[in-house]
Amino acid sequence: MSKHYHIAVLPGDGIGPEVMAQAQKVIDAVNKRFSTEYHDQRVRYWWYCYR
Repeated sequence: MSKHYHIAVLPGDGIGPEVMAQAQKVIDAVNKRFSTEYHDQRVRYWWYCYR
């Protein structure tokens, strides 16, 4: 039995899209290791416009 998670992905939220890409690799590894299932939704909202 696997657990299901919904995750909002905010690339560029102060840390840069390259960091979020690596974080997704970590989530994929956790998904494999613990038989979880996640669905990501990429939110295209550029937070840097508020800086």
